[in-house]
Amino acid sequence: MKEFYILINSLAQGGAERVASELSWYVEEKGYTPIFLLTDGYAVEYDIAPSSRVEVLPLCALSRTGLFLVSVFVQAIYIRYSIRGGVNLISFLHRANIVNCLSGAWSRRNVVVSERSLFSKSYSGFKRLILKLLLKFCYSRADSIVAISELVKLELVDNLAVRSEKICVLNNPVNYSQFNFKGACRELGSDDAVRFCCVGRMVKSKRHFLVIKLFHKLSIFFPQAELHLCGDGPERESLELLARQLGVENRCYFYGKVEDVSSVLNHCDVFLFFSEFESFGNVATEALACGLPVIYSENLLSFDEIFRGSTVLSYSAKQELEDADVREMVDYLVRFDRALYCFERLAQLERFDRVSIFSKYLDRVVA
Repeated sequence: MKEFYILINSLAQGGAERVASELSWYVEEKGYTPIFLLTDGYAVEYDIAPSSRVEVLPLCALSRTGLFLVSVFVQAIYIRYSIRGGVNLISFLHRANIVNCLSGAWSRRNVVVSERSLFSKSYSGFKRLILKLLLKFCYSRADSIVAISELVKLELVDNLAVRSEKICVLNNPVNYSQFNFKGACRELGSDDAVRFCCVGRMVKSKRHFLVIKLFHKLSIFFPQAELHLCGDGPERESLELLARQLGVENRCYFYGKVEDVSSVLNHCDVFLFFSEFESFGNVATEALACGLPVIYSENLLSFDEIFRGSTVLSYSAKQELEDADVREMVDYLVRFDRALYCFERLAQLERFDRVSIFSKYLDRVVA
């Protein structure tokens, strides 16, 4: 079998890590042996294809220290001289992308990287300066760049001066085997115990505090409503305190880290999300796969890209949470049309089909 290399920081929890692990199953189906090259040396926390091999690169202990540049150059040299010829290789995340581009210099290998972040939102200070210089240099030498969204493509062009024609936009696929539609998206009335939910790491940028404040206002119209929160992080304690201060602690359920998110989504009715920024929005496609209408903050331009302006599948809300805006959200929920939602949902989900997206990944790498 031919080898297919996936260069990534780690296989710990994360969106890129999930896609990389799922990609291993697809390339195995196509007759390749997946080989993971890890720059950070973290544990494997996702299921990977049975034939996969995992190799931790040299100096992985330095990858998150002030000597990370040393580790990057050593790892690039290691790959350059240990993996010879026109091998198939794709990288995910910035450190791995830099290693990929540097190791591909002066070789016959097709250099393909996957860019999944909004650079302008991800870094600040000296680190931003260094990484911007490195990424501009490296991406200018990449043969192809896979961007997770049109928004990320725009960032690559504007912030890193990447030529538009070398960028291919491929959204994250939806794993239908994990996120199945099991009869959710029911009509909602004011007397119902509407189950709202939110998924995400409990960090400041995810702005769960806005979700809890919104839930408090919505519960005036839906007195039996519940809020189910999946995720953990440094903000959890302050969020639990906020729920107590607003008097909704008995109807806010904090699950912490959840392995099977679909088990929660499939028992809820409406998805709420008010993050400060998202480069794509896996949670939106997962909610869509489970049949949940999504209420999201208007600043999330990548969500607009996912829902394409649909006022049936989603509702774009103002962040200020004014009473008049909340009443409009309530009207959206009360007028919810299940049949029309299901029709539009199927049409949208076709864009995130696993086989279609991963076949395009393979085309870029093997080209």
